[in-house]
Amino acid sequence: MGELRMYRKRDRAQITLDDFIMPFGGKLRADNRWVKLAELMPWDFIEDIYAEGMCLDNGAPAISARIAFGAITIKENENLVDERVAENIAENPYMQYFLGLHEFTSEPLFDPSMMVRFRKRFPANKIEEINKQIFAAREQDSDDGGDGTPPANKGKLVLDATCAPADIRYPNDLSLLNEARENTEQIIEELWPHSKRQGHKTAYNRKKARSLYLSVAKQKKPNRNKVKAAIRKQLGYVRDNLKTIETLLLEIGLEKLPEKRLARLLTIRELCWQQGEMLVNGTRKCENRVVSLRQPHVRPIVRGKAGKRYEFGQKLAFILISNKVYTSDPIPASNAMNSIGMRF
Repeated sequence: MGELRMYRKRDRAQITLDDFIMPFGGKLRADNRWVKLAELMPWDFIEDIYAEGMCLDNGAPAISARIAFGAITIKENENLVDERVAENIAENPYMQYFLGLHEFTSEPLFDPSMMVRFRKRFPANKIEEINKQIFAAREQDSDDGGDGTPPANKGKLVLDATCAPADIRYPNDLSLLNEARENTEQIIEELWPHSKRQGHKTAYNRKKARSLYLSVAKQKKPNRNKVKAAIRKQLGYVRDNLKTIETLLLEIGLEKLPEKRLARLLTIRELCWQQGEMLVNGTRKCENRVVSLRQPHVRPIVRGKAGKRYEFGQKLAFILISNKVYTSDPIPASNAMNSIGMRF
C-alpha cells in the first residue's frame, strides 16, 4: 500500500444538480449517465473499504474515496489509459459531479501515477461486492419505476434467443487433436532446455504424425473408419506428449511454464478426456464440448438455419419490457474491474 496516509471522512451527502456550480452558468442535466450512476453508487460502502488501510490521526491527507474509486470507474468505462483519466475529468463537469465536486475546476485533481495506488485500495473481491450493490440498486430502481411504487402490468413481453458468433474455424475432432499435438510439442520444446533429459523429445516421429493427419484431412469425403482411426492415432500422440510434459514439470517445477501455456495445457487435457469418452461410447456428443483451443469458452449452439445447423459462440437471451431491453449475458466475476460503471 506504500506509506501510511491519513484519511478524513468526507461529507457523504450527495449534492444536488442545482448546487453544482458551472463556470459559465447553466446547470447539469438529470438524464446524463454520470448523474444516474452517481445515484446508484454505494459511496458509503466504498469509503469504508478505502479507509480500511488508512490512518485516522496522522500522516499526509489522502485523496477522497469517491475521487479514487470514481477515477477507476471512469477509466474502465471509457477505456482510458491512466494518463488520460485526469485530463478527461478536468474537461468534463459531469465527471466532476460524479466524483463529488461542488463546482467545476479545470485543474487536474491528481497525478496520473496515483491511479496505481487507487487500484491497490480496491481488491477484486471488494470490487465484486460493490458491483452487486450497484446492480441491486439498479434493479430496485427499475422495479419501482424510481418513485417507490410497483409498475402496473401493461405492454407486451417479447422474448428472443440468439448467438454471438465467435471468430473460429469450423471445428472437427481430427483438426482439434492435430492442433493439440502441435501445441504440446511446442510446450515440450520450451521445457526441454530446463531439464537434464537427452534423446528424443517425443515418443513418435513428428513428420509421420503430421503426414498421417494430412492423408485424411486433405480428402474431400474421407471414410468414417479412416477418420476414427486417425482420431485414435492423434489422440495417442497427444496423450504421450502429456505424459512427457508431466514428467518434465515434476523435474523442473511448474513455475517454468507460463500462465498462458498452463491454461492451454488444461484445455488440451479436457479435450483428450472428451475425445476418449466419445471414442469409447461411440458417440459424437458430450457436455461442454471443447471446439476451440484458443477460445475454450466457445460452445456449439444448435440454430437450425438453412445450410448452417450449428453456430459457435455465446448464447444470448433478450427480453423487451416496456421499451427496455434486458439480456441474460452475465458479467464474469473474474472481470469485475471491467464491469464497474455500467453503460447506460
